[in-house]
Amino acid sequence: MANTIMNNSQSDSGTWQEQGLYVVWTSELIDGMINADLVLEFEGGKQHCHLSPSNKCDTFNIKGTQQTVSGTVELIYGDVIKLFIQARFGEARERTKDIHHWLICNDSTPCDATNGSKDLNHGWRADWWVEGAKKACMESTTTLFYEGTEVGTAKLSPSLSRWVTSLPTPNEDLECSVTQRIGADGRATLAATVPYDTNSKQTIHHLLAKWLANTPDTHTTAPDTIVIGQPCSNTSPQESSSMYKNHHVSEPRCCSCFSYPKAIRLPSKVDIHKQFISITNKNAFQSALASKRTGSNARKNMQTEAATFITNKAPYAGQCVKEITGMPTPFNRLIAPEIDVFLASSPKDLASGLNELLQIPANKFVSQSQYAEQKSRLQDSLTALLVLNCQPAQQSAIIAALMVCHAAEIEANEADLLTDEHSIKAVLSANILLDATIFPVPLTNTTDIHSSDQADSDDIDSGTETPYLKLLGLAELMMLEHRLMCYRSGKLAYVENVMRGQTREIATSSVQESISAHTIGSHSQDKTNIEERLDGQSELSPLLGIKKTFENIQQQYDSSGLNVTLSGDYFELPGDYSGTESSPFNYVSDAQEFARSVERQFVDKLESSVDQRRHKLTNSMQSSSQMHRYENVNGQSHLTGLYRWISEVFSTHLYYEGERLMVEMILPSPAANFIDRQNGLFDRNLHLPIAPYDPNATTPINSPADITRSNYLPLSNEYLAENIKAPPAAEVTVSQTLIGNPPLTTTTLKVPDQYEAKSLDIAYAYLLPEGASAVTLDLLIGDHTQSLSDPSPAHASIIYQRDPGASLPVAVITTAVEYAVTLTLTCQLNDKTDIYIEWQRKTFDAIMAAYLRDKAHYMEAIEAQIDTLLPKKRDSSGLGFQEQQLKQQGIQLLIKLFSQQTEIANPSESAWYGDVINFQLIPFFDCALSWGDMTIAYYPDYFGPDDSERPDWLKLEQKRQTTEDSANNLSAFIAAGAARIIVPIVPAYTLPVIYYLKSEGLFWLGQAERTPVFVSEHYLVSNWKDFLIQKNTRKDIQQWQTEIPTSMMILDSSDTLPSFDQGSVHPLGREE
Repeated sequence: MANTIMNNSQSDSGTWQEQGLYVVWTSELIDGMINADLVLEFEGGKQHCHLSPSNKCDTFNIKGTQQTVSGTVELIYGDVIKLFIQARFGEARERTKDIHHWLICNDSTPCDATNGSKDLNHGWRADWWVEGAKKACMESTTTLFYEGTEVGTAKLSPSLSRWVTSLPTPNEDLECSVTQRIGADGRATLAATVPYDTNSKQTIHHLLAKWLANTPDTHTTAPDTIVIGQPCSNTSPQESSSMYKNHHVSEPRCCSCFSYPKAIRLPSKVDIHKQFISITNKNAFQSALASKRTGSNARKNMQTEAATFITNKAPYAGQCVKEITGMPTPFNRLIAPEIDVFLASSPKDLASGLNELLQIPANKFVSQSQYAEQKSRLQDSLTALLVLNCQPAQQSAIIAALMVCHAAEIEANEADLLTDEHSIKAVLSANILLDATIFPVPLTNTTDIHSSDQADSDDIDSGTETPYLKLLGLAELMMLEHRLMCYRSGKLAYVENVMRGQTREIATSSVQESISAHTIGSHSQDKTNIEERLDGQSELSPLLGIKKTFENIQQQYDSSGLNVTLSGDYFELPGDYSGTESSPFNYVSDAQEFARSVERQFVDKLESSVDQRRHKLTNSMQSSSQMHRYENVNGQSHLTGLYRWISEVFSTHLYYEGERLMVEMILPSPAANFIDRQNGLFDRNLHLPIAPYDPNATTPINSPADITRSNYLPLSNEYLAENIKAPPAAEVTVSQTLIGNPPLTTTTLKVPDQYEAKSLDIAYAYLLPEGASAVTLDLLIGDHTQSLSDPSPAHASIIYQRDPGASLPVAVITTAVEYAVTLTLTCQLNDKTDIYIEWQRKTFDAIMAAYLRDKAHYMEAIEAQIDTLLPKKRDSSGLGFQEQQLKQQGIQLLIKLFSQQTEIANPSESAWYGDVINFQLIPFFDCALSWGDMTIAYYPDYFGPDDSERPDWLKLEQKRQTTEDSANNLSAFIAAGAARIIVPIVPAYTLPVIYYLKSEGLFWLGQAERTPVFVSEHYLVSNWKDFLIQKNTRKDIQQWQTEIPTSMMILDSSDTLPSFDQGSVHPLGREE
């Protein structure tokens, strides 16, 4: 796509290619209207199309060797003229694309011309005139006067943005210039640079005017070409909004927006050399700073050394650069206005741009004897300012000068690196690379937010755990869009039968009312709602599985700080990120498969919703008062009506939306402070019951196996569990007594089921026969014999083991007159037996049921008391209640970094920082992070930043979550022990946010694109800069078709039941 400016005499051209279809187009502007000719080629076939104001749409149909491509090309007129194509490949694939855009700038814009005059200094004056709507507010005329005499007139436009002239003086001619810049946001600035006086080479930059040019605002698609011409009299405002209707495809709706992790490319030495500017040298100042970076007062010592350098005190007298204009020639020409124009122009010929700026060739500039010394002064001055975090304007000026030095060195010594426009842009947008031996400046006598154990009732640290945040890595933003293609009859809904000679009446008048009252689901979910339902679960978001190894990697840099050796992947992604054929991992196919899984979840939820609506519909048909009569009194046969459900067929498109840097935050007990405030508000004391498996519980249990005879009663009392029975006896006895005087007596002892016999106790007594001095008393116990003797009575024990359920025969043989033998068999229950395990299971289930009951009561009470406080609608940013709470805590976490910097910088004057937080920090972070796109996961417990198992520590609670718990996000939010949120950074704020996080709370107040970069993050920034330079636009990665059921029905024209052959395939690929 072109980025040129057209007028009435210019033409434009371009190409577009997709899936074998090759389009070559040319256009010409005639009387403010576009005329375009297109040549379309596909598999050897060719067709010509012509578009004009009178013929804005044309069709094509090209038969290839294997398939046919057909569609339309169209010029769509509106605020932006679009060259639009819709192509259908065969029967299944469809592709739509805006090939080119033109912005219409004409005299129909209601904007008058403006003018002004300004006295500058020492006799200088500037008069200017900005053309109005006729020139689209993009052309200006400026006249410079010196002591009343006209010096020259500048006529500037987007194609001529800078005008330079000279003022003759007795000594030499002094240069003066006028610059007009039109930013991407549509705002134009007019500025003049004039000499301070005729006796000095110093110049002063004056801003003359600001205005809004007729360029796209932030809500308008950026044009490829700006057209300056006449009004578009034939423009129809309805044509642009109805473009999809013209093509019989509905407007796209967002099904889901998600982020997919992107593997980091290891930058080469050449990439690093082009993209970053080292400010490291071996001078005494930087060596002194590096030596003072350790110790208890490192920060204070480093800042004292930097202050000495800034004030030009010994031993650094005369080394600090106070003003660029005070440096020797040609360094004194490196002032911000001229540098800004040079860097913004991105000249294809870098040498000519440098020559115009420096007024000498680049090779002569870098070969001067004073070059190395003056460049070191700039490096040391910037280092000192960054250590002190002061004078942001001076920092920006020095950075701009170093950027020119960087470009001049590459042009002079390594011109072979400037192979294309991208490489030149990389050099012109290089960032300062901070020395790892000096930066970040360490904090002293403060507590890091990752280890602080201080709690504040109004802060997010409600417990002993503290929140923390990390840079997670790059992710690609993906979007799933649905376009309705057609409706299709689906499965049978029900069958209506009217028998021969029968009349039937059915009430249906309140069907529509009933559907409206009982609709549970809808297709019109907005983007944020879908993200909340889909991407808020850990099993659906691949970003929640990323494990960052940045800390380990940064320790592997060599002494130069530019070369790095890595031994593993940045993320837990298998194989090569490029997805080549030799790699087992295909990044694109994995992203597509994940997108399909997201869509399946989306469709499943809609199907479930539609099933419920269908159920309501069926019930309401039997309860209405309006009567529908079916008469078959005189019919010769039965009547049958087949009603079928109607499905919507969508064309699903997976789009690549760009790249984002992701920030991970862990917030412990995200609802704790909110619940505390609600308890105080309602004067109640509600607390979430501790889960039985929580490590902090009185008696933690994780499974039925943890239930014992000693802990089941305390657990039952704690949770007031019902229907808990005592455990089976650990030990039982089986007794039998043998009495009599017969010489032989027998009995049998039965071992209870699942018990094991352990021991046998024998108690006996007898009477001696008359005249006998002794008797025999023998016991036969199974396969064991036992002889008993004096004294009498007596006791004996034997160890005797028998399997569960065994029978133990016992016999007594004695010569005694009378005797009594009592046998007691002791049996024990093993903990591995079925009856004991069953008791453990039932007891565990009863305790868990009691816990879930108490938890449900707690949730109901909380939800009841906060129901009146919950917003009925999402706020203006589209965030729901939970997202608002998490966003608030996330911003508080980010502000903590600034707070600790404030405590160090101004320990006795920290009261002012409240205003900074309210009026600067909160608005900054509200804009810098895309809170509406955050991914959320709730966990039952908190895990620390150094947990080696993170995030593979998942607890039992996640496995036990019921369907209701999973669906009720409010319950998950209230009960969460920790919330993990991953938030993308808005592209324009990426570098400042990285600087803020890595400096632990310092803000970069200069231009965002010139933010310095820490060595530890330069590989991440390198990948980000590649994305910015290449300006990857939206890409349609893949398309497929999806069928979604509705609650609508249609009466089939046939009364024959459908019959499907086994294994037959539905046109959409689904078996019936």
